[in-house]
Amino acid sequence: MKFLFLSFLLSFNVYGVNYFFSAEGNDKNSGTSELSSWRLINKLDEIPLNAGDTVNVRCGDEFHGSVKLYNLQGDDENPIIFRSYNNGIKPLLSGNSRTDQSVLSFSNFKR
Repeated sequence: MKFLFLSFLLSFNVYGVNYFFSAEGNDKNSGTSELSSWRLINKLDEIPLNAGDTVNVRCGDEFHGSVKLYNLQGDDENPIIFRSYNNGIKPLLSGNSRTDQSVLSFSNFKR
């Protein structure tokens, strides 16, 4: 019976964490639901993104800043996903100034 239960548990995929950003968010929130979203996109610099994680950015909002994402570990079965949520105009990610080369920069990631 114990073996059957363990086999049942191991048959599920491990899913990543959903992170949410919105212009009405608060960086003191957990960031893990629409109702507890973060406001500043730079918050991504403070958390490790792992295989299966999803970054959700709310439609109609504009986000300023730049993010450097290092050592990402997504793979074909559990990619790290960046997507918009809600309906409307796609979110705008813009740098802090006109001299910013990119909003999101990636390095040392595995595919």
